[in-house]
Amino acid sequence: MSESLENQGLEPVPDRKSWFEGIENDRTIRSYETSISDFLEFLRDDSASRIRKVSRKDVEDWRDDLVKRGLSAPTIRVRMAGVSYLYDLLAEKGVIPANPVAGVKRPTGGSGKKRPASFSQSEIKKLVDLPDKETVKGARDRALLAVLAYHQISPEEIEGLLIGDLQERASDGLPCFSVRDGAELIRLIPIHAGALQRIYQYLAKVEQGDDLPLFRPMKNNVTKTLDSSL
Repeated sequence: MSESLENQGLEPVPDRKSWFEGIENDRTIRSYETSISDFLEFLRDDSASRIRKVSRKDVEDWRDDLVKRGLSAPTIRVRMAGVSYLYDLLAEKGVIPANPVAGVKRPTGGSGKKRPASFSQSEIKKLVDLPDKETVKGARDRALLAVLAYHQISPEEIEGLLIGDLQERASDGLPCFSVRDGAELIRLIPIHAGALQRIYQYLAKVEQGDDLPLFRPMKNNVTKTLDSSL
């Protein structure tokens, strides 16, 4: 440890190979790697000293750049969550005094796509209920269509939902989706009553487990596993 770091009571930046130790989900690791690489490319300096000196303004400037590049609000939240993970880790290890991402405002809203105005609520309901609710696949598809139809949520966020992400909001008990990136909670989305009913009908037909994906394939000819997301 250098003398300057000793005087500040700080630890050196750990080797990058150790940043993702303890994370078992490969998809989460890839997401974090993408987010952190994008941030460091924006800084144009990935040295340990620059990583340590990142400020809140650096993060805000990067967020604004992501907006200018046309990334969706959910994608930007995921990117920021990945960088926040890194700086939470560095703060925990005593490398930096605090996480510079904490408190930086993240863009709100979903995918930005709206339902066509020509579809009435009754027409949407008919579309959602087209699959056969008596089969597992049909029940899953009804639930999936309802989530897409009644919520501002991106396909990427739906793909990341686990059964354990169906939770009640602490303040009022309202059922919500807990949208996360890895272990970090990004936002809570109140669940539409029509979607909730169809989700429960679907879950009654499939294996339960908080760590299992909410929406899973009925068959997988490649890996043969059915406990992955769609």
